[in-house]
Amino acid sequence: MKGCVFFILMVTGFSGLSLDTVRVDLSNRWHSFEKNKFINFNGDGKTAYIQLTYEDYGALEIKDTHPFSIFLNNRLVTKATTKIKWTIDSLKESVSFPIQISVFSETGTKNLTTNLISIANDHAYERKYEPAGNLIIGTSFILLAALVLLIRANPQATKEYFNLMKVFTIRNTDEGAVTLRVTSANNVFIYIFCSALMALNLFVYSGYGHNTSQEGGDIFLTYFPTAMVVVFLIMILKIIIISLSARLFKLSELAAGQFFNFIRLLLLGFSISSVVLLAAFMLELDYRPLIPTLISFIMTLVLVFLVITFIKLNHWGRFTVFHLFSYLCASEIIPLIILLNIYFS
Repeated sequence: MKGCVFFILMVTGFSGLSLDTVRVDLSNRWHSFEKNKFINFNGDGKTAYIQLTYEDYGALEIKDTHPFSIFLNNRLVTKATTKIKWTIDSLKESVSFPIQISVFSETGTKNLTTNLISIANDHAYERKYEPAGNLIIGTSFILLAALVLLIRANPQATKEYFNLMKVFTIRNTDEGAVTLRVTSANNVFIYIFCSALMALNLFVYSGYGHNTSQEGGDIFLTYFPTAMVVVFLIMILKIIIISLSARLFKLSELAAGQFFNFIRLLLLGFSISSVVLLAAFMLELDYRPLIPTLISFIMTLVLVFLVITFIKLNHWGRFTVFHLFSYLCASEIIPLIILLNIYFS
């Protein structure tokens, strides 16, 4: 196995570079491992630890005047050499990123140099095809086309779902005749669309979107349809939970509006998230710092929805605050907490 990894890296590496190159010294990334933790390299020791991330590109060059050994994620891949050049893309195809590279030399690291080399005018070393990223972009446009078809097929019903004023208004509003039919064909199509939208976002939130190997595409083709089906089934379960809770607490008149407002909320939050992520992928930007913000945004929308739903229930004025809060716990809060515990466990 070690020999295979080393062979792949050496075959896909390159031995010569054009004169038009940019070298970035990686010595400022060196670390030492002392007392069970990594610290900034102080110049002593026989091993330098370097971490490469997804943002790195070009080629990695390691040189020393004496033989050294290379470990990738603590796995020995080569030893007794004085110079190595590997393309970053070849590393990404061989091992998962971020990656920790350990350079060990019996004579120490005094003459060790590590550089990232980018080639300005050589198209042979451009960044390679990224299956997961391209599938995300392609699926986003398919979903956009599906939305256009939904609007053209039934504009009035689709407009009802994107009537966001009904989500955030504190007074109870009447639902359109189309949306009140929970199991109508148009509503089912909306649920499927919303499930696909959420599945796409969850794939990116889970950290698979930046996988640049073929494995990333394979994961997407498995994860996306599975997540879509699971989310759709959760929506059906949501309908059942709200209906049973409403009957138990004698609030059946408000159940349909509450459920449709929840769907509107999901469409709003994940549509905005999708637009942001699609822009990041198309512009080849690092989207990962945005994920905590997007998740916080969606969770904030959910909290606002819960508060407004409680105000709507209280505004109805037929039951005590405790009765209404108990209903909200049964229909919204407890299922949400269970779902979040399952997802983040």
